[in-house]
Amino acid sequence: MGLNQTAKVLVRDIKNTREFNELKRAKADIEKYKDLKDEIERFQRKQREIFSMNIPKRESERLAAELDEKFRSFSKNPKVSRLIRAGKNFNSMMGKIYKEINDELDYELRR
Repeated sequence: MGLNQTAKVLVRDIKNTREFNELKRAKADIEKYKDLKDEIERFQRKQREIFSMNIPKRESERLAAELDEKFRSFSKNPKVSRLIRAGKNFNSMMGKIYKEINDELDYELRR
């Protein structure tokens, strides 16, 4: 089996995990609420802007504090909280997969 085919199998297997399906359901649930979806997208856009801007540390800390307050506010919404938890679980699972791949490659390099 070629590398591309192996990657497709891995993606298929990931799509069959509880973590992926919970994240997919949580995202679909958010999609039902346009205002909430827009608010999350604005937050994520602002977050990307802050971290990609070349601004003084004091200003970036102020903007990050504003974002943190906004995050705490809308993360109280059960749908947003569910999305955050699902994203965290999915990212944790993916981190374990990346670690396993890295460990296997390291092992092979030392042989």
